[in-house]
Amino acid sequence: MLLEREINDERIKAMLRLKAAVWANGNEQLLLERAVISYQQSGYSLPQNVECSQCGQTIPVSGTDYPVPERNVVIHNAPFGYCEHCHTLTGSLFLMAALDAYAEQMEPSSSITLEEALQWTESNSY
Repeated sequence: MLLEREINDERIKAMLRLKAAVWANGNEQLLLERAVISYQQSGYSLPQNVECSQCGQTIPVSGTDYPVPERNVVIHNAPFGYCEHCHTLTGSLFLMAALDAYAEQMEPSSSITLEEALQWTESNSY
């Protein structure tokens, strides 16, 4: 019997194969390279402010340290809002999940800037 994670992994692999067949002549590596390049273009701009998820105050988005206590890792200059009032970090849950997953690949008790992580990923990808 397949576990739910295995089913999801298989669905992702099938989706990747399908999209590669449609847009990259079946070349999954090329599809992923094109996706990485498209996300590096300057078309996306971060919001200037977010509403604190804890107290509702409007807080500015800026380069903030994102700690991952389980690994004792810190990723610097991540675009989040930090509420001085209630000490809450607010921002994209997708980014938080991606940073947590990235931190799992880092050495314990280390740190890196988000820019360095993105450059390393770009230079060492596929």
